[in-house]
Amino acid sequence: MLYQANPWEITGARWNEADHAVFKANIAARLPFIDFVYSRTKSDGLQQYLMVSGEPIFASSGLFTGYRGIGRDVTKSMHPAYSMLFTLDLCRT
Repeated sequence: MLYQANPWEITGARWNEADHAVFKANIAARLPFIDFVYSRTKSDGLQQYLMVSGEPIFASSGLFTGYRGIGRDVTKSMHPAYSMLFTLDLCRT
């Protein structure tokens, strides 16, 4: 599946600001990103946590063409303490 939206372009997406800064720096530098977690509110009002990783793709000419990656729903595996810290960080921003 081809998905071209960045997490910060998704309406209602939320993340830990420190992790987001590293993620955006990696994107800007065309570096891989690993296990970036963000949340979103689904249409049913429930919170969903997603984890994404990606590798930069370059054409044979060296031109950056995008990222190839994976994402998964980690909502059920979120530890309650991490979820609380994630939420507290969001409340400070």
